[in-house]
Amino acid sequence: MTPIITKHHNNYFIELPNEFTVDDLVNVINRHNGITKPTLAIHLWKKSGLVEKVGRGKYRKLPIRRTLSKE
Repeated sequence: MTPIITKHHNNYFIELPNEFTVDDLVNVINRHNGITKPTLAIHLWKKSGLVEKVGRGKYRKLPIRRTLSKE
């Protein structure tokens, strides 16, 4: 099953490289003046099958397909 990316935290997700660190995510969040905790975003992405942990504080994006907006 291919995971689906939703609007939740997707601006952050899209801007990250295929392999990223927590610090990379913090930098993206700060650029957006966001208040999201990096650990929450990563937890949701892992739970949704969007990322996998590849080392201490390092993550890799998994293949995704985007949902179409009903707007």
